This record gives sequence, C-alpha cells and structure tokens, in this order.
Amino acid sequence: MSVSPVVSEVSSLSDDEIRSKLKEFGYNPPPIQDDITRKILRKKLIRFIDPSITFEEKVWNDEDSNDDETKVTSTRLRRRNESPRSPVPVENHPGRQSGLTRLIAILSVVTLIPLLLYVWYFV
Repeated sequence: MSVSPVVSEVSSLSDDEIRSKLKEFGYNPPPIQDDITRKILRKKLIRFIDPSITFEEKVWNDEDSNDDETKVTSTRLRRRNESPRSPVPVENHPGRQSGLTRLIAILSVVTLIPLLLYVWYFV
C-alpha cells in the first residue's frame, strides 16, 4: 500500500505550517501542544486538501482490557460518509408513554374537565 503524496507532504510540515495551512482553509486550529492534537490537525488538513482520502480507524479489543500493556488493536476501513456505528432501534416499553403521548394525554384531560363541568352544571 503506497502513501499518498498529500499525506507525505503534510507529515513533513512543522506545527506552525500545519496551523497556517489550516487557517488558509478557514479553520481556526487550537495550539498544538501534544502528539494527539498534531495527529488530529494533520488529518483535518489532509481532508481539506483531498476529501477523498480516508483513514483507518483503530478499534480496541475488549478481551484484553485488563492488561494495559498489551492492548490489541484491530483496524477497519470506513467509508467517508459511513456512520461509525449502525443506528440502534429505539424500543417502546409497554406501560411507558413517550413525552409527546404524555403531553397529549395531559392536555386532553385538562380541556375535558372544564367541558364536563360546564355540561354537568348547565345541562
């Protein structure tokens, strides 16, 4: 797998050069104080320069969560427009009302009581 020329170019930039190039794209970057910020800003700059470039997402393996020194990672490619996780369906629990259903029920009772009192008193 070959490295894109854009990735090579951005990887060789200094922190000040990364920040100035991001400003050229209209992004106001934070100060680069550690490797994590530097890596994030490099990825952001690469995406500004060439939006078609995608990155591998590292996923921690939960089986080895007790051993901090031997974290195992697996990588998976993700498309640019793909959401990180599939949406989880919301289940309706029997006996529970959603906020809108509860509001409609309360408003129905509030408007029904005066009507019943009016009918009972005047009819």
